[in-house]
Amino acid sequence: MPDCLRCDGRGGLTEDNFLLVSDYSIDTLRQLNLANDSAIRIPIRHQYVRSPVYDPVEKTVYWFYDNYIKRAYINGTQENLVWRQEYDRWGSSIRAIAIDPVSRLLYYTGTMYGLELGSNFLASMTLDGRHHFLLVTSRTNSIDNIALDPVTGTMYWSVGQGIDMAAMDGSQHHRLVNSDRYIYGLTIDAEGQCVYWCDGRRIESVAYDGNNRRLLAERQTTLAKTTTEAVNTSASQRPTELNAHVLVDSVK
Repeated sequence: MPDCLRCDGRGGLTEDNFLLVSDYSIDTLRQLNLANDSAIRIPIRHQYVRSPVYDPVEKTVYWFYDNYIKRAYINGTQENLVWRQEYDRWGSSIRAIAIDPVSRLLYYTGTMYGLELGSNFLASMTLDGRHHFLLVTSRTNSIDNIALDPVTGTMYWSVGQGIDMAAMDGSQHHRLVNSDRYIYGLTIDAEGQCVYWCDGRRIESVAYDGNNRRLLAERQTTLAKTTTEAVNTSASQRPTELNAHVLVDSVK
């Protein structure tokens, strides 16, 4: 494994306290350093990047576009294809991915209209893309954003205008949050045991047990669909109302 921070040649990448932000409308993936507010473009060759997630064990970034899942080191080197979902005639696709650094599994959501048990699904696979495990299916609601907490063994995902949760093997599945708007982004605070999400106008949070739901930020006009999609922060850096307002103000 290369020393990803040194072989970058620009000396600005970090392994802790950063965000990965993708904007596939202008074909960029950037690392935002939370310690010094710097932003560095990660030079990957792939034209579009969606839902970047970081594996701190291998120091790699995983992302998808359409029906491909790819990875590269955090400095953009050794980019390769992990898995390609076969299209059916209706256009099956991947919607979101998340990585569990403990079990060494990659979780993903998507649509597969030929799937016998349901057209929308949540599944996991080994990091080499060889073995897949179907966990949740739905014929009525799209399964989109996903966040994992390996310590508690729970996972959280958006289902249209709601958030569901389950054990990471798909058992104990139940509804956590109902919303009146479509949910575009989802993340967790593992230390605080809270789920954070955003819709077209608001950023909200709720405890893992469904209590203490809070409105953190709101705009009167609809926000653009730009989301911060991967976070690697120390346990001491937990989201706050101020951080939420900063995120809202950065999405115009």
